[in-house]
Amino acid sequence: MATDNLSRLNEVLDGLIESLTPSARKEISKDISRKLRASQAKRIRLNLSPEGEKYQARKRPKSNREIKFMYFGDERHLKSWRGSKRYIIGFDRFRGDIRTFRKDRIERYTKVDKGLTTGQEYAYGRNSKIRNRMFVNLIKTKWLKAKASPNEASVQFESIANHVARIHHYGLRDRIGSQEITYPKRELLGFTQEELNMIEDAIVDHLSKLGL
Repeated sequence: MATDNLSRLNEVLDGLIESLTPSARKEISKDISRKLRASQAKRIRLNLSPEGEKYQARKRPKSNREIKFMYFGDERHLKSWRGSKRYIIGFDRFRGDIRTFRKDRIERYTKVDKGLTTGQEYAYGRNSKIRNRMFVNLIKTKWLKAKASPNEASVQFESIANHVARIHHYGLRDRIGSQEITYPKRELLGFTQEELNMIEDAIVDHLSKLGL
C-alpha cells in the first residue's frame, strides 16, 4: 500500500522535479534522505514495524547462572549465558543486550558480586525498559546511512549491519557459534504514511522556494 501511494506521488511531482537542475534535485534528495533516516531510526528504536506493530520480543538464553570476565580490557557481566566450544553468548548486564564472546579472547574470569549495582547497570537493568529494546546499535549513524543523488534519496544499512538487518527484516536463519537460529521476521526499513506525507511536503516546500 505504501509503495502504491509513493508511485502516485511520483506521477504528480515527477514532471516538476525533472525540470530542475541536477544540483537542485540533489538538494531535495539530501533533505528527504536526512529526514527519512531520522524517522526510520526513531521507529526502529521503539521496536515498531512500518505498520506500527511491535516486534516479536527477543528470547533470552535460558539459564540462572551468572558469569563475569575481562574482555579486551572491559569487564563483562552476563546475567544468563550458554556456551559452545568456541563461544559464550548471554545477556550482558552492563550493555543491556545479548552479546557473543570468543572464549580464546577472555583475559580472565572475575568474581560475581550479586549485590553490586553500577551506574550502567542501573541505566540498562531491571529499572529501565531500554534493556528490552532491540537494534539500538544497528541504527547508529555508523551503520544506518542517508544517501542522496540527483535521482534518488535512500536510507540503508551498510557493512556487516546490512547482513544483520537482512536476517531480521526477512526472518532468515543465521549461525551463532555452533548453533543455527531462525529469527522472527521484524521489518526494519519501510515507508509509513507519515513519511510519505513528509516526502510530499519536502518536495512541495523546495519547489515553492524555487518559485515553481
